[in-house]
Amino acid sequence: MIKSLQVQSLASFYGQGVTMSHTTGYSCRLHELARKIILAVFLFSGGNTLAQTPPKAWKGTVNIALANANGIVLLTDSAQSYKDVTGVHTRKEPAQKLFRLDDKTVCSIAGFGSETGWLRPELNVEVSGIIAEIRDQLSRQPVPDLDGKLRAIGYLVGSYIDIVATRHEAAEGPGSTSDYVFEVIVAGYDSDGKPKLKKLVLTPEIAESSNGHRYWTHTVWPEEESRVEAKLTHLLGGIPNVSIQVLQHPEAFGTSAVIQKYARAKKDDGGKSLTLDDLAALAHEMKELTKDQFADVVGGDDQIAVLSQGRILKIDPPHFDEAPRPLKFSLRVSLRLEGANAAEMVTAGPGYHQLWIGCEIVGLKNPPLRLDDQFFYGTEIRDSIVSYNGGLTDLGPSNKVVNSALFPYLPAGAAHGGKQKWNGFEWNLEAPDTPTLPTRIGPVSHR
Repeated sequence: MIKSLQVQSLASFYGQGVTMSHTTGYSCRLHELARKIILAVFLFSGGNTLAQTPPKAWKGTVNIALANANGIVLLTDSAQSYKDVTGVHTRKEPAQKLFRLDDKTVCSIAGFGSETGWLRPELNVEVSGIIAEIRDQLSRQPVPDLDGKLRAIGYLVGSYIDIVATRHEAAEGPGSTSDYVFEVIVAGYDSDGKPKLKKLVLTPEIAESSNGHRYWTHTVWPEEESRVEAKLTHLLGGIPNVSIQVLQHPEAFGTSAVIQKYARAKKDDGGKSLTLDDLAALAHEMKELTKDQFADVVGGDDQIAVLSQGRILKIDPPHFDEAPRPLKFSLRVSLRLEGANAAEMVTAGPGYHQLWIGCEIVGLKNPPLRLDDQFFYGTEIRDSIVSYNGGLTDLGPSNKVVNSALFPYLPAGAAHGGKQKWNGFEWNLEAPDTPTLPTRIGPVSHR
């Protein structure tokens, strides 16, 4: 029996240049895989109607982590925005970008945060739901090392972004890789009890397989790491420009009492004397100055966490509703199924939904192809019998149906020419009279 990878574990990656790619089924090239953290992953899918307007990728923009011997402050803004086809940024209601992972670790996100605009809410996708699931899994199965938690987020969100981007391209047309760049800063105490700041960046890419089909990949770069010592250290995400100016040239901000206090401490002891309140005030000032220059994408209330002596002292994001949890999935990309028994050869685990993207399904008759709990994008169904019993599915106009019959869920209405229309497709009233094909599962042919 052939199964594509059901993404149900988190991998901890060390080193650089981890590439995740979607090709036939689901393949992953992992450089320097160190260990695995067994946590369930759930990603959005679902619905049975495409968006009335193209979905939009919403992004967050500024993260500031400051630390010294007194502890750690992690601050982000609350604004999220998207860029329309004219290049103009549009803001919407605030979004959560700061999260507690466990009692000694927090994280903040910048870049890709959600994709919304699908007619059915099940099709909307939110990174906050992924991180909330990681948090709940960590509460049941603690992971002591900070690197492991960071890599878990990178692995899950990266897989999620590949799914979203590939589905968007199949249903709506190519998206921009810049829409899906994702950054996360994890701040807290490592397994040895020492404080640490670490940042990971996911950079999406569009590649072409040997059979000519496009697919989305991403490269994972642990861009920066800061081990917290006595003096002030920092780690920045999103838009760093203004914060870098403040930290490197505080004398240029003579009207700010907060920054001038930092300037004196920097000169006297490298920032060692700054209290946690001082760090929080400095991070807020940096965020406000960033907002002054980038008001179209930065703003809203502070979301701030304060950590000291091995634990979280305070975490204060504004109230946000609990993020919707994504569905379990099993992914099929650029896969060709044909012949008797092929449907039985590719199965998902209990409770999993299957996503078919850019696939060819030919000559499936006994057993038939089931639509319930499956989602199809850019996929062709040909010379097949298809069954549907009214469950959750998405078989929209990006797909193609040729010489196939649907049982038993045909709507009432007059048939014409031996066919009946359902969900925008013409279905045969009788099983297709085509030769039985031998079972074959492999990559799609070049089209």
